[in-house]
Amino acid sequence: MNYIYKFMNKSTNRNIELDILKIISFESLKNELYKIVDFYDLKHVSYFSVNDTKSKFKEPIFLTTYTEHWQCYYRDNNLYLHDPVLYQTFNNVLPTDWRHFNIIKSKTKSLISIAHDFGVGDFGISIPVRGPSVERAVISFTYDGSKSEWNSFTSDNLKDLIVVAQLIHAAALRTANDKEAKTFKQEFKLTLRERHCLYWASQGKTAYETAVIMGLSTNTVRAYIESARHSLSCVSITQAVSKAIQFNLMPIYFNNK
Repeated sequence: MNYIYKFMNKSTNRNIELDILKIISFESLKNELYKIVDFYDLKHVSYFSVNDTKSKFKEPIFLTTYTEHWQCYYRDNNLYLHDPVLYQTFNNVLPTDWRHFNIIKSKTKSLISIAHDFGVGDFGISIPVRGPSVERAVISFTYDGSKSEWNSFTSDNLKDLIVVAQLIHAAALRTANDKEAKTFKQEFKLTLRERHCLYWASQGKTAYETAVIMGLSTNTVRAYIESARHSLSCVSITQAVSKAIQFNLMPIYFNNK
């Protein structure tokens, strides 16, 4: 795993990870979405969460930087019933590029065309997030530019956006219902070695490099990472790192780097 998360903007001295972790109100979370747009030079960011019957949240959570005109049109016409972003992303476990959506149905084609006219963005990617209390969320990032620029952007930033999506979801839970957010954190438990191995993986270290740092064998490091991934119910190491950050399970020096 040769990747280092690029949360720090040297020109502005802003750290997206730390900014989201500090959020204490729903309004400040909405404002942070606009900062994320500026940080990554995006068109828009949106967060939509729905909940199954076991969740304590009774109403969906919707935050976005989309224009008021588009938000009103979307709500007034109940477009969520035909929205391919929600329908197809909720049924996936991995991020979905909007170019890969199934748009055979005429209503779906029409919605995509209308959304583009309202300035949603030329390209987009949606990331599904699930929590242990059955809540589900979709975080979408949209972009204006050429196809080649979009390909370069996703290649450079997708792993960052996966982590940012998890952080946004955690902040939404924390600010909407702090008691339940604390309950979520208690349901995930990692050993200290598992947490340290995930930390070094997040810093771009290979299993061999982590083994040298921690004084363990390479196979032992791999076993710790795999155990952490399983404990967090994740399909990849990247997702495990994201969830560990979301529930503040990383070592202290990770969040203060």
